[in-house]
Amino acid sequence: MTYAQLSRWSSELARAIVAELGSASEPVGLLLDSGTAMLMTAIAAARAAKCFVPLDPTVPRERLLLILGDVDPRMLLTTRALEQQARDLAPEARILLVERDEREMNEDVPLPDVPLDAPFYILYTSGSTGR
Repeated sequence: MTYAQLSRWSSELARAIVAELGSASEPVGLLLDSGTAMLMTAIAAARAAKCFVPLDPTVPRERLLLILGDVDPRMLLTTRALEQQARDLAPEARILLVERDEREMNEDVPLPDVPLDAPFYILYTSGSTGR
């Protein structure tokens, strides 16, 4: 992948996020396997002025529910393969599939200016909740 491809892909996904949630800074969950898709989706979330919360689909359900309960994201970004898990974990959240063929192109949606003091990500470690 080139920087041009990454820029185009992340802009398209960022516009899809903004089209669904608006431009205000807020957390979004990334229910993705670690790897390139997680990195690319994190960049798209940042371009949409969203704070991303990485969610490892292999950790116990109770742990994911605890994180989602604390963060309460209105949207989860995931893959087609993990879509049902996302819907089960967050039935009230909007689910946006990161695969390019699964979303409409929203070229008319402007990307917001990202406030420099806005949070970039929220990371839960094994002891971060105290529970």
